Amino acid sequence: MNAKSTLSIIIFNFFLPILKRESLISVASKLAELGVDKISLYLPDKVDQSMAKKDFNKLTEKITETLILACSQSGNNFIPKLKFFNNLKEALDVKDGRIVMLDTLPEATSLTAYNPLQNERSVSIVTGCESGYSDAERKLFKKDDVYYLRTNILRAETAVSYTHLTLPTILLV
Repeated sequence: MNAKSTLSIIIFNFFLPILKRESLISVASKLAELGVDKISLYLPDKVDQSMAKKDFNKLTEKITETLILACSQSGNNFIPKLKFFNNLKEALDVKDGRIVMLDTLPEATSLTAYNPLQNERSVSIVTGCESGYSDAERKLFKKDDVYYLRTNILRAETAVSYTHLTLPTILLV
């Protein structure tokens, strides 16, 4: 199976940390416009304290409204599934294809080296929050599934958009 035929069957899902409200809404909107199948929100260990005590049901409702509008505006005929998890471990327990962690560790592999497994149909991309992953969160991943995007550190919302736009290009090479 060549990379081009593999690309046509891969579904991209994103595990997003709870970010500040406006950043999270913006990222979710962009992912909906780009055709992501599922967005799983998780409360990171190093959550921004301004978000720690928010009502996540209201936030999820607002994001759902935003997803509907983004899909309508972009002409997508489906709305990404949206689910909230209390932590990253809980989110990862819902297995849905291969899960790839994006990190800034020097021992991580460049995302440009990502190679889909044979018959891979779904890839879930996990991004961290502004203050990074906790040690406990990092231990949830196998070394082979940890990648970095660039040598410089990107903001959480930039990393999501960059990944969704870059990964299909990498798979075509």
